[in-house]
Amino acid sequence: MKVSNKKEIFGWLGSFFLTVCAIPEVIISIQIGICQLSYSFLILWGIGEVFACIYIILKSQKVSLLPLIFNGLFNILIVTTLLYFK
Repeated sequence: MKVSNKKEIFGWLGSFFLTVCAIPEVIISIQIGICQLSYSFLILWGIGEVFACIYIILKSQKVSLLPLIFNGLFNILIVTTLLYFK
């Protein structure tokens, strides 16, 4: 993948770390069979990610929004997984 602008590296790094920060919780939830995070946290996180994804997709800028779209969609997957184990 070609990074057209060196500044995009910051977007990719930020998206990567924000995306993977919840993976340990998902792994623990799968191992023990239950998510220990509250419903309100998970629902608010999920709603926030959906609205953020809609905003990112509708926003038209010259900068690459791909890191943000990747982050948002992956976080929706994580929240859905955690809600399943809740």
